[in-house]
Amino acid sequence: MSNKSRLSIELNKIDLSYSSEFVNRIRRILHRDQSLPHLTLSSSSTTNISNSDFEKNLIKFIKIFSKEYFEKQEKVRIELENKQRYLQDFQQTQLIANQELDQKFQQITETLQTLNQQYQKVN
Repeated sequence: MSNKSRLSIELNKIDLSYSSEFVNRIRRILHRDQSLPHLTLSSSSTTNISNSDFEKNLIKFIKIFSKEYFEKQEKVRIELENKQRYLQDFQQTQLIANQELDQKFQQITETLQTLNQQYQKVN
């Protein structure tokens, strides 16, 4: 197996482990500590619930919904934006490194051609 293919396999392993770490972090953020209560009221019981009880239940529902859904979604949005920024920076770094490698390759190619011409002259 060539060094290049070994490097490619190792990079893929790193990408997969990093990717799964990121996915696991998102899952941990989205994990709910409390689920929304499922309430069913019959038509006869709706008239029996007091306004204060209804208000308390509604406030509790809104707090749970906000804490378990909205806040966590916001945290995930921030994580995704950070990941996107990181990947854009990484891509830019890779492009710069690729350009530098291309320049070095051109220099080596030119040097090789020069040395080859000098060798041809000597022989």
